[in-house]
Amino acid sequence: MFRKLVYGPPNSAKDTVAITMKAIKSAFDLFRNIDFRSEINFDSLSQTEQDRIFNELVVTALCLVYFQTETLINFHEDFFREYLKEVKNGILTAYKEILKSFGIEEKFLIDWDKLLQLRLDEYRRDFNEHRHELPDVEEHNPWILVTAVGGFDHITRGRGQSDDPAYRRIVRGLIIVSDDTNKMFIEAVKRI
Repeated sequence: MFRKLVYGPPNSAKDTVAITMKAIKSAFDLFRNIDFRSEINFDSLSQTEQDRIFNELVVTALCLVYFQTETLINFHEDFFREYLKEVKNGILTAYKEILKSFGIEEKFLIDWDKLLQLRLDEYRRDFNEHRHELPDVEEHNPWILVTAVGGFDHITRGRGQSDDPAYRRIVRGLIIVSDDTNKMFIEAVKRI
């Protein structure tokens, strides 16, 4: 009761922006990581290729948050389920609004929309195709692996190897995104 009075009820719009910003920050932290840069031979890449890698890291993190939220919807009822639906449906819009606030032109926002939708569709297909190989949704978050494999594949343009340290670093980064997402949802539940 005290928490409700002090913090108010969960605010899906505010939480969506916060969780989207955390995903972006996590992608940026990995992008700036010296070891990651060394593992992908960052300094030998063109500026365009470096930008593409950053974009893939952001898209990968946002897809994880989207799918993780979508999965949680199936395990909750009533008000919290509606809250989760609002968060899930707001993630892509929140990212566009953040980009817009940075002065990104509308034509590029449309490209981002297309890229995000493309990756969501691709990762959903990958999940369905490999579901029998993935951990149980109720016990683990299979989306970490699905998005990590997909993101790594796009970052390396299909030339990465499963024992690549950059892949393991991406997985660790996505675990942090997943944990941050869960913590935010736990706090939201406490405010119900």
